[in-house]
Amino acid sequence: MGNPNDIAATLSPAREPVAALITRARAAQAIAARYSQAQLDDLVAAAGWAIMKPERNRALAEIAVRDTGLGNVNDKISKNHRKTLGLMRDLKGAISTGVLNEHPALGITEIARPVGVVCAVVPSTNPGATPANNIINALKCGNAIILSPSPKGVTTSALLLDYIHAEFKRINAPADLVQMLPSPVTKESSSELMKQADLVVEETYEFGRHTGVCMEGRSILADYNAAEHSLTVYHSTQAPHMMQDIFSKHLQIPESSVRVICKDVGGSYGIKVHVYADEMATAALSVMLRRPVKFVADRLESLD
Repeated sequence: MGNPNDIAATLSPAREPVAALITRARAAQAIAARYSQAQLDDLVAAAGWAIMKPERNRALAEIAVRDTGLGNVNDKISKNHRKTLGLMRDLKGAISTGVLNEHPALGITEIARPVGVVCAVVPSTNPGATPANNIINALKCGNAIILSPSPKGVTTSALLLDYIHAEFKRINAPADLVQMLPSPVTKESSSELMKQADLVVEETYEFGRHTGVCMEGRSILADYNAAEHSLTVYHSTQAPHMMQDIFSKHLQIPESSVRVICKDVGGSYGIKVHVYADEMATAALSVMLRRPVKFVADRLESLD
């Protein structure tokens, strides 16, 4: 019989490279474990400025749009700035190390300490602001973090880390507090990173059939212009740029000839950010029939 560790390494080629990243992260975290609250807050400010500095923000937004094909540069710039600024405001003044609270009557003292190396899986839909905010949250509590970006978001995450490491150098902080999986990032390497993270929580959940029910029903009006081979869609979606891309690809209409207009979207809490079959069918019918087609979902269709 061979050595079990050797067998495991053979079965998972990503095991050793990921373990090496974890080792470096733990060494950096050991340094940060001695940081005061003020020093942790300096880490947070450094990571925040890495993405909020205007020229860096634009560079990250441009690369994200170029490589993922999602969204537009101005919206990415706004999201990078506003999402990060909001998080920084929420964390300002919060205590995240040492004694949090004391309850003499109960003989209880609440103490905060790092949980360990954090794994952060980054979506291609938001390869700039999401990892930046994950990093800020981890650093606030003195944790090291390793990113697992989507294949299309690797270049954005890599540039973000370059900016963060430059800020860390300025404040003499260990660069290995923030790392990412080497390219090419695979499902195997991402899974291995999640396995080796310091706190792994696993649970199985079972759900019956369910559907999202918006406060105001979904609606769409699609108007195909055969003469111009263009499509105008009035849509109660939360993601007009995503829908523009999807309509263009599936209906074979140039993206520049697809216009998605969102007026009063209505309360939905994320339910209207998805792609629904009935809405795609409405746009497809407009193209097939060469006339406007409208669909409005009522409560029975949501709950049936």
